[in-house]
Amino acid sequence: MDLLTPHLISQLRTVYSLFATPISDLSNVGGGSGDNGASASLSNRPNGDEKNDSSRAKVDGLVLGLSQLSSVMQALGLEATETEVYETLSHCDTLGRGYLDFPEFVLLMCSEMRDTVLDADLAEAFAAIDRDGDKNGTLQAPEIEAEILAVKPQGTGAVRDVPLTRADIDGIIFEIAGPNASGVSLPDFSKMMKASL
Repeated sequence: MDLLTPHLISQLRTVYSLFATPISDLSNVGGGSGDNGASASLSNRPNGDEKNDSSRAKVDGLVLGLSQLSSVMQALGLEATETEVYETLSHCDTLGRGYLDFPEFVLLMCSEMRDTVLDADLAEAFAAIDRDGDKNGTLQAPEIEAEILAVKPQGTGAVRDVPLTRADIDGIIFEIAGPNASGVSLPDFSKMMKASL
């Protein structure tokens, strides 16, 4: 799936220009007192404002500091603590300047969208494996065994033809969910699958 379409870039440019502050106004970048009006939600922006026209939204010379990035994340429904926003800024600020420029912002948003899509796909896969319909949010040993057998090629070699034992399945659950787990939860499943990507 190609996330970075011209339409998406145009939308990101508009959002960025709504919240970003001029780079020359460094006193407002980061945790400074000025928020460039960024505390207003996207829907509360005046319709006649030039920055709302995505075809003309300008991003040159504009940056997102800590407070601006926090406001963008809130407006987009991405809940994060101040510490998490700071960590996000630090991680995405590739040059260590204390703010994000537009290309860094685009990379951040694409990463957020990719993670959201991946989480939805993993939840769908988890639900498909959860065959017993107990809806307790845990994959039990019989479901895990059935899924392994469904994808395991049969009759192609001695190792693959060895049947799975309950101890094998318990070992898989232990590796994914840890000791004393009776099954695999969606968060454990997602963590395991993401680690393999």
